[in-house]
Amino acid sequence: PPLGALAKKYHSSVGPRSYPQSEQDQRFLELVVQANVQGVIFYHEEGDDTLGWDYPNQKAMLDRKGVPSIYLHGQSYWTPDIEAQKKAVSGLIKAIGERHE
Repeated sequence: PPLGALAKKYHSSVGPRSYPQSEQDQRFLELVVQANVQGVIFYHEEGDDTLGWDYPNQKAMLDRKGVPSIYLHGQSYWTPDIEAQKKAVSGLIKAIGERHE
Protein backbone atom coordinates (compact mmCIF):
# COMPACT_ATOMS: atom_id res chain seq x y z
CA PRO A 1 0.00 0.00 0.00
CA PRO A 2 1.35 3.49 -0.84
CA LEU A 3 1.01 4.97 2.67
CA GLY A 4 2.67 1.93 4.23
CA ALA A 5 5.53 2.18 1.75
CA LEU A 6 6.01 5.88 2.55
CA ALA A 7 5.97 5.22 6.29
CA LYS A 8 8.52 2.41 5.90
CA LYS A 9 10.77 4.56 3.73
CA TYR A 10 10.82 7.57 6.04
CA HIS A 11 11.03 5.64 9.31
CA SER A 12 14.02 3.62 8.12
CA SER A 13 15.97 6.24 6.15
CA VAL A 14 19.49 7.03 7.21
CA GLY A 15 19.59 10.47 8.75
CA PRO A 16 19.95 12.40 11.99
CA ARG A 17 16.26 12.17 12.86
CA SER A 18 14.65 9.13 14.38
CA TYR A 19 11.70 8.60 16.64
CA PRO A 20 10.83 8.57 19.42
CA GLN A 21 12.97 11.59 20.21
CA SER A 22 13.24 10.52 23.84
CA GLU A 23 15.37 7.55 22.76
CA GLN A 24 17.67 9.86 20.78
CA ASP A 25 17.92 12.21 23.75
CA GLN A 26 18.83 9.33 26.05
CA ARG A 27 21.49 8.13 23.61
CA PHE A 28 22.87 11.68 23.44
CA LEU A 29 23.17 11.80 27.23
CA GLU A 30 24.79 8.34 27.33
CA LEU A 31 27.42 9.51 24.83
CA VAL A 32 28.09 12.65 26.87
CA VAL A 33 28.61 10.59 30.03
CA GLN A 34 30.68 7.84 28.34
CA ALA A 35 32.98 10.36 26.69
CA ASN A 36 33.29 12.48 29.85
CA VAL A 37 32.27 15.53 27.84
CA GLN A 38 33.23 18.75 29.60
CA GLY A 39 31.04 21.11 27.58
CA VAL A 40 28.64 21.11 24.64
CA ILE A 41 28.14 23.57 21.80
CA PHE A 42 24.70 23.48 20.23
CA TYR A 43 24.91 25.00 16.76
CA HIS A 44 21.65 25.98 15.11
CA GLU A 45 21.83 27.29 11.58
CA GLU A 46 19.24 29.84 10.48
CA GLY A 47 16.48 28.10 8.57
CA ASP A 48 17.11 24.76 10.31
CA ASP A 49 13.77 23.78 11.76
CA THR A 50 14.83 20.62 13.60
CA LEU A 51 17.51 21.25 16.22
CA GLY A 52 15.56 24.03 17.87
CA TRP A 53 12.91 21.53 18.92
CA ASP A 54 15.45 19.15 20.51
CA TYR A 55 17.56 21.75 22.26
CA PRO A 56 15.43 22.49 25.35
CA ASN A 57 15.27 18.85 26.47
CA GLN A 58 18.92 18.17 25.70
CA LYS A 59 20.04 21.30 27.56
CA ALA A 60 17.93 20.33 30.57
CA MET A 61 19.56 16.89 30.61
CA LEU A 62 23.03 18.48 30.48
CA ASP A 63 22.11 20.91 33.24
CA ARG A 64 21.05 18.03 35.49
CA LYS A 65 24.46 16.40 34.88
CA GLY A 66 26.28 19.69 35.47
CA VAL A 67 27.65 19.86 31.92
CA PRO A 68 27.86 23.47 30.71
CA SER A 69 26.66 24.29 27.22
CA ILE A 70 26.09 27.18 24.86
CA TYR A 71 23.51 27.59 22.13
CA LEU A 72 24.63 29.34 18.96
CA HIS A 73 21.14 30.00 17.65
CA GLY A 74 20.16 31.11 14.14
CA GLN A 75 23.70 31.13 12.80
CA SER A 76 24.16 32.40 9.27
CA TYR A 77 25.71 29.85 6.92
CA TRP A 78 27.14 32.56 4.66
CA THR A 79 28.03 35.33 7.10
CA PRO A 80 28.45 33.95 10.61
CA ASP A 81 29.16 36.41 13.40
CA ILE A 82 32.62 35.08 14.19
CA GLU A 83 33.22 37.54 17.04
CA ALA A 84 29.97 36.56 18.78
CA GLN A 85 30.85 32.89 18.33
CA LYS A 86 34.33 33.46 19.80
CA LYS A 87 32.82 35.29 22.78
CA ALA A 88 30.30 32.50 23.43
CA VAL A 89 32.92 29.74 23.13
CA SER A 90 35.32 31.67 25.39
CA GLY A 91 32.55 31.88 27.99
CA LEU A 92 32.00 28.13 27.75
CA ILE A 93 35.72 27.45 28.17
CA LYS A 94 35.75 29.74 31.22
CA ALA A 95 32.74 27.90 32.71
CA ILE A 96 34.47 24.56 32.17
CA GLY A 97 37.63 25.86 33.83
CA GLU A 98 35.68 27.14 36.84
CA ARG A 99 34.14 23.70 37.33
CA HIS A 100 37.62 22.20 37.63
CA GLU A 101 39.17 24.72 40.01
